[in-house]
Amino acid sequence: MGRLGSPKVVVVGVGNLLMGDDGMGIWVTEELRKAGLPDGVLALDGGTALLDVLEEVEGADRLVIVDAMSGDSPPGTVYVLGSDDLKDRRGRFSLHDIGVAEMLEIGRLIYRIPEDVVLVGVEPEHVGPGIGLSRTLREKLQEVVRVVVEVAGTPSREGT
Repeated sequence: MGRLGSPKVVVVGVGNLLMGDDGMGIWVTEELRKAGLPDGVLALDGGTALLDVLEEVEGADRLVIVDAMSGDSPPGTVYVLGSDDLKDRRGRFSLHDIGVAEMLEIGRLIYRIPEDVVLVGVEPEHVGPGIGLSRTLREKLQEVVRVVVEVAGTPSREGT
């Protein structure tokens, strides 16, 4: 089990704060912490090393990953992908050399990661050197936080 016990839902923000909109996942988890998390929900900063925080996910019912994601839609578009979607689209939406789906496969060799995984992705406007989100993603931040809260509160047995 992870060091922090077994929360029901773990939200992991992924990204790089030094690369503009790629830091969206980190900004979302920070906003979640400020707003206060419901009982049974843990928010973690996964930075650029998702694999490093997967130990904290052991024993959870659901894992929610928040990341910038390229899907060829307008900047600020919010995507919600379930476990099946991630398996079908390995590497297709990631901004990283190793995508979220591939990192989860590696993590499952080491840790007991929940089968119920949801990726909340946001189409970036600018990914490149620079601290802070583009205006478009700054304006979307609270909406993305609301989506993550909804996804984190939906029990898997009711079908996401």
